[in-house]
Amino acid sequence: MVSLGGAMLGHGAEAAVVPSYDLDSFVSWDVDNMADLTNTGTPQAAFQTVSFGVVLLDKTNLTAQDRTLFLAAWKKAALGGTFRLEGGAAATYPRHGRLAVRAQASFLNQSSGEADAAALRKLLLDASAMYDKVFVASGLSSWYPRIEFATSPYLANSVGRGTGVKPGVGRELALHFTLKLEGLNAVLGFDDALQTKLTKAISAAISSTPPSLQLTPQEEYIEVNGKLVTNTHVHVQVTRASLADITRFINTAKSNPQAFFNTSSLGQALPASVEPWSAKITLVGNGFVPPETKWSDKARATAARLALYTAAIRCKWPRVASWTCVNCKISQAQLLDAFASDDKYEEAKDAFMIHYDAVLNATVVTFRSTYGNAAGWKNAADFTPVTRTIAGGSYRMHRGFSSSYYDCGVPGWNSCVRNPLMSRLKAAIAKTKAPSIIFTGHSRGGAMAMMAAVDAALDKRADLGIKNAWSQVKLYTFGQPRVGDTSYAALVEGFIGERFRLVSNADVAPHMPPTQRELDDPLSLPNVLAGTAATAALNGEALLLKVALWVVIQNQLGFGEGFGLGDSAYDFRDDMRERAGPYAGVWRHFGPQILSLDYFTKPGGKLTRRLGTLTCASDGDSNCEKAQLKSLDISTTAAKRFAGRPAVTTYTFGLMASLLNSMQKWPLMMLLDHGYYLGVDVGNEKCVAMKPPGWAGWKLTLGTLDSSNPSDGTDGDVGVRWQCGPANAGPTTPRYLPFNCGIDPLEGRDLNLEDLNCFETGDKDMQAWEIHPGVRTNLFTTSYYPSAQCLAIGVRPVVDVSLSSNEDWKLGSVALELSTTSGLDDRISTRWFGRCPDAPALSAAPTLKDGQTRSFELCEVKPWWSWKLAIRTAAQAGAGTDADLKVSWKCGSFAASNAPISITNCDDALCFEFGTTNRFEFENTPGEFLTAGNVFAPGNYPVPACTAAGVKPVLSILFKGTGYFDEWDLDAGALELQLSYIPPDETFSWGETTGTQLHRIESRRFKPCSPAGVVTFPSSKTAYTKSFTLCAV
Repeated sequence: MVSLGGAMLGHGAEAAVVPSYDLDSFVSWDVDNMADLTNTGTPQAAFQTVSFGVVLLDKTNLTAQDRTLFLAAWKKAALGGTFRLEGGAAATYPRHGRLAVRAQASFLNQSSGEADAAALRKLLLDASAMYDKVFVASGLSSWYPRIEFATSPYLANSVGRGTGVKPGVGRELALHFTLKLEGLNAVLGFDDALQTKLTKAISAAISSTPPSLQLTPQEEYIEVNGKLVTNTHVHVQVTRASLADITRFINTAKSNPQAFFNTSSLGQALPASVEPWSAKITLVGNGFVPPETKWSDKARATAARLALYTAAIRCKWPRVASWTCVNCKISQAQLLDAFASDDKYEEAKDAFMIHYDAVLNATVVTFRSTYGNAAGWKNAADFTPVTRTIAGGSYRMHRGFSSSYYDCGVPGWNSCVRNPLMSRLKAAIAKTKAPSIIFTGHSRGGAMAMMAAVDAALDKRADLGIKNAWSQVKLYTFGQPRVGDTSYAALVEGFIGERFRLVSNADVAPHMPPTQRELDDPLSLPNVLAGTAATAALNGEALLLKVALWVVIQNQLGFGEGFGLGDSAYDFRDDMRERAGPYAGVWRHFGPQILSLDYFTKPGGKLTRRLGTLTCASDGDSNCEKAQLKSLDISTTAAKRFAGRPAVTTYTFGLMASLLNSMQKWPLMMLLDHGYYLGVDVGNEKCVAMKPPGWAGWKLTLGTLDSSNPSDGTDGDVGVRWQCGPANAGPTTPRYLPFNCGIDPLEGRDLNLEDLNCFETGDKDMQAWEIHPGVRTNLFTTSYYPSAQCLAIGVRPVVDVSLSSNEDWKLGSVALELSTTSGLDDRISTRWFGRCPDAPALSAAPTLKDGQTRSFELCEVKPWWSWKLAIRTAAQAGAGTDADLKVSWKCGSFAASNAPISITNCDDALCFEFGTTNRFEFENTPGEFLTAGNVFAPGNYPVPACTAAGVKPVLSILFKGTGYFDEWDLDAGALELQLSYIPPDETFSWGETTGTQLHRIESRRFKPCSPAGVVTFPSSKTAYTKSFTLCAV
């Protein structure tokens, strides 16, 4: 059931033809209120105005005194309005044998005019309220008024005329009229289906390009000749229609109204006509037209401050929601509210926070960019246009973004942004009473910010108490993708006066979805990146891995149907073209824009690029480009921009660093501009890589015996579990876990991907598990969070390893790590467990047979470290030696090894031959069972003694010659010592989800501090030692 004017109307009843009791047979178009559409001068101030017609059932004429009483009654009831009779002598006209009066109200207060006009229209459409508040309150109850028509608010000058009210920013052409559907009453029913049909019929009558319509139905009850007549009035406002279409409509409707409202298209006989006196051509929108805000030092300072918010919201959600994150130190910023669209916050597509910013004296709403989860990426890739109704108008918008914002309660979209945002924002505004609301966001967050700003300025304006959207609602976005068509862009430009969309020329995200021009241009950024990325996936080392990653990207985003050699770039381009579809030409950025590559056509057909207050005549306008670059402090080359990024991001180390941080491989170096604006790392990958409060991680490394016998490894299935206390205390793991190994963590530092198999001789295979409160799919739950027993000093975890295989397996090591977060910065503290010092010595590696389980008790140890030494023999005849050499080194008073280490056996067939460089590696691996060959003791752990700032290790070489002219010439300048280690704090090395992970490996290289040439060691049998002071390089 649908309630109209207080009555309940039924559905589905068949319409009957009711004779017309309307005595008027003509349609009159009020030209007095026609806007001055031909004048191109400066728009002037105009005022919100409502025209309406009222039938007075008990009046047959209107005296001068009656007119005064009529206007006084309205003035008394509607404060702030200036009322007048409309049309002079034509203000009254016959209606159903009664008297009808045309009137007009204008609201001269610019700050409250829109709200006051809307309130008047609401009163007019409520028959009982109008009767009580206007006529009964003024002693005119016997006049018995009935509303005939009421326009939506439109613009008029101070005397209520359209003359001189010119088009301008935030103003658009509108047509108002009231359509009478004769005989349609509560029995016949004006339901949603009929309203939809009527909307389509009116749209088709006006233009082949659907305009925007607002339909407001209301019932009319009136007694004529002793019979009760019930009609339905539909008050119509048409926008997004051209003057030519409206003029054609007017001319035809005057002579033959039924030609435009052919009710046969409604599927039922329903006489329709335009009510007399109701039709007007007007402008709607902003009454006062202030200039839009231009890019300036003040705007730049505002944008730079807002960029800090977009960086902060990228931190872990519990810290953001409590405003305790490492980036949450914005001065004079008070957190009012925070919302994530999923309680498992790592899987949320969207999140926003609301602040009061005392520096800007504004309520600031910040939206989070895509957070790396599959749901967010898939949603962002769904850019097929859909039609949405906003403020009564129809706009084509990005389906993924707009669904996430608008579709509340729709299956699959029940975690929308709009409802929770508006309820929280309303409460925040009431609390702060700040004069303006600023919406901001980076990337996807910018798209959400734009939709929210438009929503607040239009559909939700009254609910939020916004009086003047043009000046109260502000919008700043960074690297924001496109959201809507040209009409939507015009909507943003028309209702938000301070709006800046900062984008970089090297950032592809703002060019998605692509325009038709970009799809057709092979050198456009989307096409170049699509082609280069696919080509790069087929070149260079690690080919199989790159192909696999490209397939994953295609599948996750829904691009293409698979991967074929040489065709992936074209699949990607074709998919972009299919998704953009017939609407590719209408995607457009809203403006003003900073560093944008969008174009518009000037009068005369000249293509021009617009940028905020700057207009570049062409791409080659160097002066304009320099001004653009200066406005954002961005250098002119990708290399300089790249160099300006923070030193540490997620991609500074490990596999992704090798894949991404190279122009010769994936071309994503350019995309790094996507996360860096106005000197702020808005992408904040450093914060993204951190772990939240309540997080814990386990890493288990199983080493296979390093031998020359391949059969010492296994291809069998391995299961593991561990516990921190006695067996009767229960396991720390929920059950035996399958061990699915991956890349050797030590091989990973060199990106050696040749060994992708598990448990081969010499392998050290590692798997990681996380206990994560922010994800839904996790092997561990918070009930398995490491107990105090696991964190106690002296704890000895027990690891059980089982094997299902038709071959034996010889283990070389078992090592376990436990990582937990602590402190407000959630830094990761890691404890390593390996072979206990008091464990009995083993003469052979432990062997597992099929179906066997072995238990290993572990003790806390130091993490892995490695020293590499490079020694070069001078390139001259007789420089080599067969003598015994030993080395040792210190970092201050710290001894790096137990005793001098023999280096007689080197990686070449012959050691220390002239002109050759010999390399030696000495490593300490926790959990090794066979330790006889280990040259280090736990006390030799080199961190932090050898990594402190300014440390200068001293390398000593002990030489004992044979006595037979076997001196040795060392090229001392080529000496090099390198320390590699896993840092105690691995805050940025854990991955986002469970699975095989690489360690973060850090290293420090040292070379002789002073220039050194050839140093000769004598052939005497007496030991000779030479020391070299090394400096970090």
